[in-house]
Amino acid sequence: MAAITALSIDPVTGTVGRRPSGAPLYHRGSVFDPPSRCQLDRNLVAKILFLAEALDRRTRGPRQHGGILKAKGLDVLRALLKRFYSYRIGECFPSYDQIAEAAGCCRATVAKKLRILEQLGIIQTIRRKVVATFTSRVHRVRFDVAVQTSNSYRFNLPITDRPQHGDLMLPLLKPKPEAESKDQAVTSSVRKTKGSTALDLPPADLAAEKARWIRALFSSDRAG
Repeated sequence: MAAITALSIDPVTGTVGRRPSGAPLYHRGSVFDPPSRCQLDRNLVAKILFLAEALDRRTRGPRQHGGILKAKGLDVLRALLKRFYSYRIGECFPSYDQIAEAAGCCRATVAKKLRILEQLGIIQTIRRKVVATFTSRVHRVRFDVAVQTSNSYRFNLPITDRPQHGDLMLPLLKPKPEAESKDQAVTSSVRKTKGSTALDLPPADLAAEKARWIRALFSSDRAG
């Protein structure tokens, strides 16, 4: 359900739902939905950070301090994943000021690094709106206007690493946990061993099994 807040109309420009400069308070493509959820465990969070750091090292040129993300880009990603991401409900929706304080940079740097992370496919930004109530004391009119609130973020593996490690947004292409893969391999091998018959044996083993049965038959005839 959309949040309702009481705000006064802009006394300078007299506009509703706009900044003093006249610019709109929300972008095209914003949604009224609650913060988007992306359920991750600690192993996937560590994997996203590891692949992002590896990508930054690969794109680092000679005599450069960093690659495509640089130190502040990695700091912004760490702040999102380690400080603001909720493992319990899978939500992450901090404001630019909160990210800037956690990453030790300014709002402009946060906006720049978030755009780079979006281009690399590591994060997906969902712009959110809420309904704000503006009242004009002069005209005694109430306006309900959609205004921009904090963005919601979802996380994924870098686009360059998805062919090898999977895509978190597509259930069929999600990487399987290592323990689960090992258990499945052991289970399949046990099933094959239990369900194997003489017809499943290779020719050499089949010949040896046949010779053993012939010797057993001859020994039983001599004993009789």
